[in-house]
Amino acid sequence: MGDFSDSFNSMVVQLEQRSVDLLQAKNLAEAASESKSVFLSTVSHEMRTPLNAILGLATIELQENLPPHTRVNLEKIYTSGSLLLSLVNDILDLSKIEAGGFEIIPTDYDVADLINDLTQINLVRNESKNLIFELDMDETIPQKMRGDVLRVKQILNNILSNAFKYTEKGKIKFDISWKRKDDSAILFFTVSDTGIGIKKDDMGKLFTEYSQINSYANRNIEGTGLGLSIAKHLADLMNGIITVKSEYGIGSTFRFDLQQQIVDFAPIGAENVKNLKNFHFLARQSVQSKEFVRAYMPYGKILLVDDVPTNLDVAKGLMLPYGLHVDCASCGQEAIAKIRSISDDSATEQQYDIVFMDHMMPGMDGVEATRIIRNEIGTSYARTVPIIALTANALAGNEKMFLANGFTAFIPKPIDLTQLDAALNKYVRDKQSDESLARAERDRRRGIPSRHNETAAGSVWEGFAVNGLDIASGVRRYGSDAAYRQILHSYLIHTPELLQRLRRTAEDFPREYAVEVHGLKGSSYGICAGAVGDMAAELERAAKLGDTETLRTNHETLMTMTETLLADLKNMLRAAESTVPAQSAKERLPAPNRALLEKMLYLAERCKTSLMEEVITEMERYEYDSQAEIVPWLRERINNFEYQMIRDRLREKIA
Repeated sequence: MGDFSDSFNSMVVQLEQRSVDLLQAKNLAEAASESKSVFLSTVSHEMRTPLNAILGLATIELQENLPPHTRVNLEKIYTSGSLLLSLVNDILDLSKIEAGGFEIIPTDYDVADLINDLTQINLVRNESKNLIFELDMDETIPQKMRGDVLRVKQILNNILSNAFKYTEKGKIKFDISWKRKDDSAILFFTVSDTGIGIKKDDMGKLFTEYSQINSYANRNIEGTGLGLSIAKHLADLMNGIITVKSEYGIGSTFRFDLQQQIVDFAPIGAENVKNLKNFHFLARQSVQSKEFVRAYMPYGKILLVDDVPTNLDVAKGLMLPYGLHVDCASCGQEAIAKIRSISDDSATEQQYDIVFMDHMMPGMDGVEATRIIRNEIGTSYARTVPIIALTANALAGNEKMFLANGFTAFIPKPIDLTQLDAALNKYVRDKQSDESLARAERDRRRGIPSRHNETAAGSVWEGFAVNGLDIASGVRRYGSDAAYRQILHSYLIHTPELLQRLRRTAEDFPREYAVEVHGLKGSSYGICAGAVGDMAAELERAAKLGDTETLRTNHETLMTMTETLLADLKNMLRAAESTVPAQSAKERLPAPNRALLEKMLYLAERCKTSLMEEVITEMERYEYDSQAEIVPWLRERINNFEYQMIRDRLREKIA
């Protein structure tokens, strides 16, 4: 009996130890999983931040009237950036699938659009290789289906991109056929290539996570090794089937079978299939060049919060067409201070309609800043102002986290134009009175200047050039042709006097020369006249070092360069302005609009040159029965940068 008792006790001890070991293993696994989630979150943010800039800036520029070759190159940048984004999404999708948080979301979609997008994206890969890419498609396929088109596209793009990656010569063929089953269609997508193929021993690894077949031989081929594994997971979630046949050294054939509900039984048709085969399907513009019908919202006021200046520029650029007043903050503390300064009884126009808040910022992140705004400022406005998370951190579950921490909504980066448009309409336009909407529409039709309308060197500067002057950069810097013209006029007005002072101080090259040439350097760089600015900077350094030999040698060169620039600039402005169409008879008003004068004072106090130009241009559109002299007076003061005089006179007039 004693032996049995000892054996039983020993077994109990072993089981207890095994239980402890299993618990420790479970804890280690959970800790590892949590560490991986933290790592993926960090990777997501760090990679999506530059991608936001790439795709966002490309989107902004593609909205402009561009030369054909520039548009083609920008579209390639956008498409390549999208491909890079898909690699990031592979990593994030794996995390979502493992966490059980991945959902299939069916929507209605156009089959021809799907095939067009897939072929156009993958044609970019073909440009560096001499491959034949053929598309064959059954013209009787119903044109509209219902399913998760994003996931269908993700699976097919992975299969197609692999074919291009692993095929150096020969042909890739993409074949789409179907058969009907009740009210559904079973689609058969087949991609065959003449690439390197797959060894029989490696076929079992094909759909394995983090496994790239023959990784040594393929070490120069891009990819995470996750694509086919995720494609298999997605296919399973949609009850689809992926099969593969391959012969090493000969090529591979992948087939994806998927059942989708038919929404419209009308066939795609021979004409659309012909255009798709020739890669000229133009029924739908891609998102980066699509013209959104953007509502004009001059009544709206937005606060952007982001620690990366480029991200602020991207967001501002995307919002320019709306005519919004956009304010910026570079950190959470600054955003809190701006919201704290707005009381519940502040005028409506002083309140922000939306705060777009970045998530991961140094010092204080967006979640903490939002918590303070909601819970510590103490005003009804702070508790209710819409705060939208605008973030590159797009892991599964983060949207719920943002909503639980006081955010109103969530828009991932790179910024989706349709989501941004929906947010602006919901939280700005839809809250306006009918009177405000009607007034905005009247302003839009009357053509009140918008910086977006003139963001690129276009009609006014077409065909004009001045040696040493970067006109396109100047227009971008000051936001419009009109504002840049005024800056150039001011340079013409003030620079001759500056040159006279330089000549006087150049007699003995005293310290004052450094001060005067510094002024010329700054103003020249200000109008994007880099050559004169660089020469002035060189002479400023020489003056500070007491290098009189360099000053004597190059002083007259600087004078000649600047005078030549002034002469060329004067001729260009005269010629360019003669091309501006003459205005029709002006409408008469009793007196200058008080609200515009108040706005001019506000802008003059903050030295907002380009916005002041918009206001004075609007005031100049009318004739006045009284007080008309204030308008040309303001124009002259703006041209001469005499902001203090503007502030003094308008304070007295408005008081």
